[in-house]
Amino acid sequence: MNRKSTPSNAVLRIEYFDGYSPIRTDGMETGLSEDKSLPDLIPWLQIVQAKVLSFQDVELMISTKIPPVSTFQLHLKLDEQMVAKDTVSAINAIVLAHKLSV
Repeated sequence: MNRKSTPSNAVLRIEYFDGYSPIRTDGMETGLSEDKSLPDLIPWLQIVQAKVLSFQDVELMISTKIPPVSTFQLHLKLDEQMVAKDTVSAINAIVLAHKLSV
């Protein structure tokens, strides 16, 4: 920071979600998925991209590491207090950060 610059009055905050979130440290939980054959957790490095389907529905593009390598879509229904567009932004940011760290 430049010593001559004036200090900013901006305040950084973290807002916490009061409810159920499938976002975990190691990956994305699939517990709320319609497909019960999936593992309980999809690691971040297997998630290619997330997109909004509706206000509370998210679609994840998942990459499989098992030959033949392929991708499939996973639909998640979010807790009614979560907003899909904010969740998708968070997921895509985490996925990008993990890919850049490898």
